[in-house]
Amino acid sequence: KDFKCGSKESVNGVSATKCTVDKAGFEKLNRENPTFLDGLDVTTLNAASIEVWIAEGGFPVRMRMDVAGKDETNADFNFKVELDVTDINGNFQIAPPRS
Repeated sequence: KDFKCGSKESVNGVSATKCTVDKAGFEKLNRENPTFLDGLDVTTLNAASIEVWIAEGGFPVRMRMDVAGKDETNADFNFKVELDVTDINGNFQIAPPRS
């Protein structure tokens, strides 16, 4: 409910709905889920956004997150994550590790 979802787009070969959350929504997610930003000791959040594309099956096919601010030592930081799921329903094999 915190994400705003729009129209369908073709992403990584499948139809997906783009959903976004802005800085205010990001801060709310962080308040409601204290471990949301584990590992980032954020004291000041200057900018934050999340974009996620959800396929009709309910799984994400792309995600982009960008967070900037100051940490507990007052140092500037910028944290950016991008994720793309490709070869959806493709034919591939995962080989076990060699012993």
